[in-house]
Amino acid sequence: MLEFTLEGKNDRRADFADTTEFCRSLVDCLRRMHRVDHPGASTLPRYRIQKLEIGSALIGLSSDQETDHAVTLLTQTLSSIRNRRQYDVPLNAEDIRAFRSLSDPLESQTSTVIVADIPIDAVFRESCEWMLAQAPKSFGQAIGRLEGMNVHNRSFFRLYPEGQDKGAECYFADAMYDKVHSAMKKRVQVRGLIHRDPDGIGIDRITQIEDIEIVPETAELPSLTSLFGLFQNAPINREMINEGWE
Repeated sequence: MLEFTLEGKNDRRADFADTTEFCRSLVDCLRRMHRVDHPGASTLPRYRIQKLEIGSALIGLSSDQETDHAVTLLTQTLSSIRNRRQYDVPLNAEDIRAFRSLSDPLESQTSTVIVADIPIDAVFRESCEWMLAQAPKSFGQAIGRLEGMNVHNRSFFRLYPEGQDKGAECYFADAMYDKVHSAMKKRVQVRGLIHRDPDGIGIDRITQIEDIEIVPETAELPSLTSLFGLFQNAPINREMINEGWE
């Protein structure tokens, strides 16, 4: 069973809105850990309240799946994040932000959040920020399908690599709106500052976008066999070779 506690700032009584939001965040983190434990699982576990004390909210949760080890993975990961140790489960930037959201009640009416005896406090939040800041970034290109444009507060779209459901948020200047709009639902190459996930593999987001170029669909590209013999009778330009062509 996973136990957690929330205490209010004034008389220690937990704020209902804070408790509700925290529970949503906690279940989100538990389900992320379940996906690590059961890759490709079609169903997610239900977490039921096994223990409840009022005043300051002390709640105990348990899973309805006997093979669910998400609680163990969660507590191990919380401890690793807080102490800035190498965590045992693969976490992308989106996962770390989900864990960071567990500390959001502290910015409202809640003074204390504890999960499995691990304080979710300013130290924990700073460690999440530190891990996100450690993720590598560099200027480069990324190819994917442009979808999900949003211009409400900041202008961005999502770039989805082929065969993946996780898209990277790509922030663009207002002057690029028409170009982005015309490329909607198309396969594009985006050039800008690429922020990778903490593991250095996946792409979290792209900022300082310099250019967006529509590229051919995979099915439109010529096959390797169709290129065999294509240049067999082409003359050799030795001056070109000497200029650096290989």
